[in-house]
Formats: sequence, C-alpha cells, structure tokens
Amino acid sequence: MDWRGFVILAIGVGVPLVLLLHRREQELLAWLCITVGVNIFDARVGINFPAARLVGLLVLPFLPLGAFDFQELMRTRPMRILLAGSAYLAILGIVYGFIYPWPDAGYLRPFVQSAQGRVLIYGARLLADFGIILFVTRRVMRGTRPHEVMRLVLIGTSIAVAGALMEYVTHLQLYELLTGYPINQIAGRVRGLNVEPRALGLTMVQGGFIAFLWSRYRGSPLLLALAVAHFVVLLLAVSASALIAAAGGWLCLVLLEPKARRPLLGFGAVAAGVVVLLLVLGSDLPLARSWTINLSQRFTLGQAVDLATHTPIEVFARFLDIFDYTAFMVLVSSPLAALIGVGPGLVMLPGSNFIPDDPRWSWVVDTNEGITSLPSMGILLEWSNGGIPMLLLWLAFAVACSRALGAMAERDREHGDSWRLGRGGFIVVAGTYLVQASPISAAWPIFMGLGIGAAALVLGPARAGAPATTLAYQASE
Repeated sequence: MDWRGFVILAIGVGVPLVLLLHRREQELLAWLCITVGVNIFDARVGINFPAARLVGLLVLPFLPLGAFDFQELMRTRPMRILLAGSAYLAILGIVYGFIYPWPDAGYLRPFVQSAQGRVLIYGARLLADFGIILFVTRRVMRGTRPHEVMRLVLIGTSIAVAGALMEYVTHLQLYELLTGYPINQIAGRVRGLNVEPRALGLTMVQGGFIAFLWSRYRGSPLLLALAVAHFVVLLLAVSASALIAAAGGWLCLVLLEPKARRPLLGFGAVAAGVVVLLLVLGSDLPLARSWTINLSQRFTLGQAVDLATHTPIEVFARFLDIFDYTAFMVLVSSPLAALIGVGPGLVMLPGSNFIPDDPRWSWVVDTNEGITSLPSMGILLEWSNGGIPMLLLWLAFAVACSRALGAMAERDREHGDSWRLGRGGFIVVAGTYLVQASPISAAWPIFMGLGIGAAALVLGPARAGAPATTLAYQASE
C-alpha cells in the first residue's frame, strides 16, 4: 500500500474533525465544497470514500443533539419527500439485501460486492449524503447565502481547472504523483487533480455553467472568462459522458431559466460549432483524434447501420455504457423491477446476467466478477434503486426545492440575485445528475441542502438573518 494513501486518509478525516472541534463551520463548508471540485483528498486506504462524504459522516453524530433543527425541517415539503424516499429504500434494502438477497449470478464476488455488502456500503453513502444535506441546510438557515456556497464551489472547480491545465502543459500525472493512484488508457486526455477524465469533465460542466450564470447576473467579464476556462478544460478531458452531462445541464437551463435562455441558446450554438469544427477540420490535432476515438467507443458507424433491426428500447440501450446498459436491461426485462426497483445499490447483481457479447465490454467478462459499478445515469440509478416511486419522489423533491429557491428570490429582494443564482445552480446540478451521477461526487447533496434550507426559510422568514451559531453550541442549548 502506497504511503501517500495513509497521508490522504489522515487529511481527509483530520481536517474536518479539527474544524468541527474548533467550531469553524464556515471553514468546514469551504472544505466540503472544495473537495467536491477535486479528488486528491478522497480516501482509498481500507475504505474508498470521497473526502466530502467523510464530512457528512462526521457531522451526523450531532443530529440527536438537536444541532439541525430537525423538527423545523420536517415542516418542509422537500425534507418529508427525502425521508419518505429513504424509508422506502430502507425497506427494499432489507428485503432484497437480507431476506431475499439477489444471487451472485455465478461470479466470484467478495463480500463488499454481495447483496448484503452492497446494501451496507450504499447505506453508508446515503447516510453521508444525508449528513451533507443537513449541514448545508443548517448553514443556509443561519445566514449563508446561495452565492457564498456558489463561490466556494467555484473555488474548488477552479483549482481543478488549474490542475488540468498544468497537467496538459507539463504532461505530468499530477493525481498519480500526489496520491500514488495510477490510471490506464488516459493517452490524449487529462484528469488533473481528479480521479479520472470523466470526473474532471463533470466538475467542469457544473462549475462552468455556474460561472456562466453568475456572470450574467453580475455582468462580470472575469466570471465569463472563468466559465470559458472550465469549458476549455472540458474539451481537454475528452469525456463523452461529460459532454452528455453538459447537454443535460444546458437543456434544463434553457427550459427552466427563461432569463438566461437567449444567451444559453447562443452559447449552445457556439459550443456545438466548436465541437464540429474540431472534429471535422482539426483531424490532424491530437485532441481531435482523442475525441474521435472516445466517441467511437460509444457511437460507431456499425451501430448506426444496425439500428433499423432493433426496437426503440434496444436502440437506446446500445448507446449506453456497460453499467447503464445492464441496469436498463434489468428494468425493461422485469415489470416488477421497473415498478418497485431492485433495492439500493443492488442493480449490479441482477445486471450481471445481461452483460452483452460485445468486444467493447470483454474486460468485464475477463474479471469474472460481473458488474461491479452502479449505473452512471442518475435517472437509471434512482429508477433501479426504487422503481417508479423513487423517480416520482425525486421529481417532486426537485420541483419543491426549485420553487423554494424562487420564492426566496421574491421574498428576500435585497439578495434576490443570490437566490436566483442558487436556483440556477440547483437546476444545473440536478440536470447533470440525471444523465451523469458520479459515484464519487457529492455535488448533488450540497444543492439538495441548499434547496431544503430555502424551503425552511420560506416557512420561517425571520430565521433568514439569524446569527450563525456553531454545531457544538447548538447541541448544548
């Protein structure tokens, strides 16, 4: 085991723990947002846990001490929806993880990849996300404005921008140098301070759109330049998944943010033109060749010719990656699975029965472990976890949070632009989550907390200017 892993684990646990003990909540929020942007502090010794989610686990012990105004939060619609979904997933986890566990489909799986292990691990992830949600909600209820959260998120994503550009210029694998964690098949792509190009690309999409929206509200050329820098690094990451996430975030903003629709349509036209020119006229450029290779792994000419012989469902499935494909096939092959779900984090077990006979995915068969990762599309993740009920709950939660942020923009007119920025950021992250739910990114829980905090303030406007007390002080009251 590389010694750097132990140092990273000590930092990932030690920094938030020290900040909690010294009652530095604002600094803890900064650490949380920055570690969402970069992955160099994610633990990989004994546990494989993002640094941001370690923050969520560390703040959870304050819940029974009354630190999060839980009774007040229960009055909000988003929190009630969140708890209803959590209870439903807990029931499915008990049923499909322990009472009638999914079989291993003949593959050699360690305990962590068994039904029981997956429920425990995914349950820990959900608990960590719940801790993040509560912490961010608390900060919003005690006076932290959405633009302050956006600023911290952008600091993290801007650090990722700097790391990616440095890697591109120096050709040094910065992530491997700092963490000792190597990566294969990265030629022509960059990951900077993130675990892989796909993670870097998703970070660039979210940070880029937030900077773009903020530049529109403030009329700031600097923020617009920062947005451009994010999208340049997105091109350098060469990630088809991140490109799809960008399309999802852009489409949601165009549909749901009328004030930003015209500039976003112009931005979309320019971005599409740049990509087309890069692929058509820049065929001799290494970057264009990297994009061509990456896209051809998912969208091939052979696929296009063969589409006429398949049903619409099969056509859609053929353009998914292996983890999304197998989850999708589980759902469309079983009406019961599509209706109620297969349990939290468990779809990889029945999904191993649907590994396609395709040279692209031969490595999955060679490992003899079957499917070992969850679907990367948030809509498939939510659907496979809890079926139609979870999809409806997710949609209801997103609508309730978006409306609450919009209501705060009307109520708190002095900081209206801040709340509108928060709503735009929420829409971006929700839209990207639906098409690219990274297993290591905690961006979505941060914005879930932002939405619940806004909902709580709508019900109790007097709390909007309340002083920011500490977790420790609140617990002792």
